[in-house]
Amino acid sequence: MTTPQILSIATLIGMMALFLWGRFRYDVTAILAALARRVDYIERFYNPIRRHSTLGYLSPMHFQRQAQLA
Repeated sequence: MTTPQILSIATLIGMMALFLWGRFRYDVTAILAALARRVDYIERFYNPIRRHSTLGYLSPMHFQRQAQLA
């Protein structure tokens, strides 16, 4: 192989590596964003209305209302 051929192949491999790294970085970012949305859903929506056995099977919102009225 000649030097220009080797340089062309090296350039192509480098470009493919950069593409794959960018794609991998994008995928990791997307996964982290999905995980953050799931945690946000649990904390903001599901957890306040879910019944907890330690609160006498009341949701945290109902338990707080009951405590404020008492």
